[in-house]
Amino acid sequence: MSFKAIKFVLLGWLLLVLPIGGSSRAADGELPEYEVKAKFLYDFAKFVEWPAENSRADTPIVIGILGRSPIGSELGRIIRDKTINGRRLVIKIGTSIGDMDQCHIVFIGRGQEKPLAEIFKELKHGHALTVGDVKDFTKAGGMINFIIEDRKVWFEINDATARKAGLTISSKLLNLAKKIN
Repeated sequence: MSFKAIKFVLLGWLLLVLPIGGSSRAADGELPEYEVKAKFLYDFAKFVEWPAENSRADTPIVIGILGRSPIGSELGRIIRDKTINGRRLVIKIGTSIGDMDQCHIVFIGRGQEKPLAEIFKELKHGHALTVGDVKDFTKAGGMINFIIEDRKVWFEINDATARKAGLTISSKLLNLAKKIN
């Protein structure tokens, strides 16, 4: 990715952390929070390197949504007709960890009933980037967690967990993340 393209993406991220709410798309009372999170998910895929066996140019990048979450429909709208490094993007929605097989990114939302430790144990053998919007997600073993502060969507990254799974997160993305304790 060229410096100009990276600069454009980083500028876009700065705009994403603007306050949520107030959108005409929020007519049903739902904040456009999941639109912002879906845009981040798409951008995360640009700044993560997977092991060679998960990075073949002829395979799509699969983003899994575990459980029920409004992020799936938003993400579908955002990734339509887009590619990353020539690879198309696909969404896979499932209700069990087994459904998340072959996913490059797995989003675990607040509505997930299974304990996080159990989910991470089952995902351990894969190389999926785990992203959530659950309290203490990164402390429990998740890699990226969305947080809301002052009505803005931010994210925190547990890079050590990502590296253990064989993933490399770009320093550009790491620099944008909130620091975890």
